[in-house]
This record gives sequence, structure tokens and C-alpha cells, in this order.
Amino acid sequence: MLCLSELPHDVLEAILEQLTPQEALQLSRTNKRLNSIAIFHVLHDVTLGEELEPSDPQALSDHRTRTRLSGREQLVSFATFVLSNTALYAHHIRSLVLTLHIFGHSADSIAEVRSTSTLLVQVLPHVRELRRLRILHADHLRPRDEDIFDAIAALEKLDYLHIGNVGQKYECCVALLSRMRSSPSEIVLDGFAARALTLEPFRPHHNTLRRVTIGGAIMIDPNFVGGPCDTFPRVESVHIKDTIMHMPSVDLSTLFPKARHATLHNVHSRSATSDRRMRWASLDSLTVTGASPMIVTPVRNVTFLRYPVRQSLASMRPVVLSYAPATLDLVRYGDREGKPAWCASLRYLHLYDALPTDTFWEPKLLPQLKDLASTPLRHTLKALCVSRRPQANATGQPGGHDLSESTPVLWAWLARMVMTEYFTQLEYAGFVDASQPEPVAYWYRRIHADTDIAGDAVLEKVPQSEVPDLTRMLENLQREEA
Repeated sequence: MLCLSELPHDVLEAILEQLTPQEALQLSRTNKRLNSIAIFHVLHDVTLGEELEPSDPQALSDHRTRTRLSGREQLVSFATFVLSNTALYAHHIRSLVLTLHIFGHSADSIAEVRSTSTLLVQVLPHVRELRRLRILHADHLRPRDEDIFDAIAALEKLDYLHIGNVGQKYECCVALLSRMRSSPSEIVLDGFAARALTLEPFRPHHNTLRRVTIGGAIMIDPNFVGGPCDTFPRVESVHIKDTIMHMPSVDLSTLFPKARHATLHNVHSRSATSDRRMRWASLDSLTVTGASPMIVTPVRNVTFLRYPVRQSLASMRPVVLSYAPATLDLVRYGDREGKPAWCASLRYLHLYDALPTDTFWEPKLLPQLKDLASTPLRHTLKALCVSRRPQANATGQPGGHDLSESTPVLWAWLARMVMTEYFTQLEYAGFVDASQPEPVAYWYRRIHADTDIAGDAVLEKVPQSEVPDLTRMLENLQREEA
């Protein structure tokens, strides 16, 4: 019979993954080799005060069948363990998630909460190798416990900082950003409760920031409050959500002149010139959900999630376009009457939430494809993907028809029909279901030299091992200049 010391490293890791951190550390005391693996496994990525999401049936099942510590008990247990030998344990911690709602529970006595926050303040100075820090429910932090932010500001190697549910702790967060010794490349600030915000707090990091996320704020003229705010010349990715911008005072293209990727989720404009168009020449990819400023410079990769402005497609000249047919009709408004400018540059079209099923593909998908084939896309489109995104139904299980249950013959036939009857220059057709526990993908490519007796395109199935490289290649198609 094998003992623990004889098991392979990956088997020991698999065993530890099935245990709670407390169980893993308790078991590891029985074996020196297992102990070194367990310490790294438990401490490398630490989450304290986590909340169970009702939509996660596995977590709820785990919660019902196992004894779990409360958020405050988790923090006390973690802090006590690390402080027992900081030289041995603290340097392993690279990622830390703190859910601060544990400091706002009225059921806990003030003394209990204070003792817990004191333990955390004692631990943080020893976690010198920490790279990623997420602070959730920051608005639950009580005034007497705000010295936690002082301890965070003293950390020197943070590369990623995420503060969620900022709420009434706005001033604390601003002070934290201005006093930080670290120079993070990514900062996420979310949940401002519609507080007015300038980018002045980010100014100390304008030379190191690469990625910025702002959510739930009112962005106003960066020169209006707190003094002049420089641009952020090194930021490559911008994500702004649920935010009102006072246009034209806030010009994202000026604040982030080198940004290549932007996500605008429910970004509204509040000014007399709210329909002002924005030139953002550096953008390579843009994801839009809901209202947003109209971009009038070419953007190679464009994704519309809801309520897009169809007319803006012509100015953006997308090479790669993703959208959901159920929420967007790009074709029926004049394109057949000689106004197809929006699709002139398009080479790769991704229709998500449109995976063919027995009840969907014939009455709904085929009419969409026929409409698209009535545009110049018939002779210019190079690749088409029809997919379903990950999503769960009311029971928490993956919803919809499982693509793997359908015969590959159906998808091969549909791909051949699309290439022969709809898009004559199409080289690739794919059907992808990412909503199942194990994603399924069928991709086909045209063999140009061959046709069958009926003159239809001859296809070959792309091997599964080549699919990741193929999708990366298609998503990075470059613009074909005339």
C-alpha cells in the first residue's frame, strides 16, 4: 500500500484541491513532502470572507455538506497561522482577496471586529511578495478599522489592485492611491454609488498603469476637481462601466491616447453635445454594451453586446465583428438598397448566442444568414463562427441544447451549405458551444482545389488540437487595404 510520500506531485495536489485550507494544513502535518506542497497550495492564492453565490450549485452543495468557517473566523485562522511563523509562511502569499463585509456585521461585537482588523494589520507588513490584492465590500469597513488601508499603502510589490463597492469609502480609496508605495500596472475601482470622479487619484501611477477599470461613477472634467490631471500614456486597456460622463469634458481618447482595447458598458453622456463623436485612433478592439460615445475612427475588432449604433459601424470599419442576432438587426435598414458601407471591411463574423439547435437554426439562423448574404459579405467574408456563450439556467446548470449530442454530419452539412449557397469566399465555418461543462467546437475549412459532383465546396474538419490557434488567427485578422 502506497504512503503519501510515494504519491506523485500532481496526485498530492489533486488531493489537496478537494480539501478546505484548514483540512489541507492539518493533513500536511503528517508528511514533510506534503507539507511543503500544502503550504504553497493554501497560501499562494488566499481568499478571506468569501461569499457563496446562489447561482453556484457546487458551492452551495459544499456549504451544506461540510463545516465551513465564517468570514471572520477565516481571517482569524489565517492571520494566526501566518503570524505563528512569518518567515516561513508570509513570503508564499502572492494573491489575496479580502471581503470586508465581515467588518460590517452588526451581530459581531465591536471588540471582536477590532481584534480581527488588528490581526490583519499585523499580517500585511509581512506579506512583502504580494502581487495581487482584491478588496471587496470596502464600504463595510468601519472608521476605526481604516488603518487597514494604511497597511495596504505600505506594500511595495503590488501589481494589481482591485477595490470593489467603494461607496462611502471614496476618500479612503483616494488617499490609498495617492500614498501607495507600489506602482501597480492595473487598478480596478468599482461601485462609487454615482460619486463624482476625476482621474486625479490615478495620477501618481500614470507612468506605470497599463490597465484601468472604473465602474459606477460620474466622470467629470479631470481638470475640474483636484487640479490638472495628466494623460495616461502607457494605458493599453480601458474598461468603464455603469458610468455617466460629462461630455465633451471627458475625452477618453485624450486621457488614454495609446489604449488599444476598450470596453464601454452602459457609459452615458450628460451634456448638450451628448451625441458628440469621438476619434480614438489607437483603438484596436472595442466592446460596447448599451449606450456609449460613438467612435468614428477605424477599429479592427468590434463587439456589440446590446443596443449598438448601427451607423457607427461604417466609420469603425471592423475587420472582426461579434454580435447577437437576437438583439441586433444589422441588415434590414437600407443595406439592400445600396448602403452596405458597414460591412465593406468585414472578414470574420462571429454570431454569439445563436448556436443552431433543432428548434432554432432553421427558422431563425438561416434567415439571418440569407440576409447577410444579400450584402457584399457574400463575396468578401472569410470566416463565420456561430456560438453560444457560457450561461446558466435557473437551476444553476448549463442551459440549452448540447452541441455534442448532435451528429457531426449536421454541422458539416450546414458548413458546406453556408460556403456554397451563402458566402462564396468563405474559408472557415465554426460552431462552438461554450455553455456546457466541456466546451465543444466543430470547425471546417474549405479545400479550394476540390468540388464535388454537384459543384459544392469540399471541406475538411479542423483537428481539435488546431482550433485554439485557428481562433487566435481569425481574431487577429489584419485590415486588407485596397
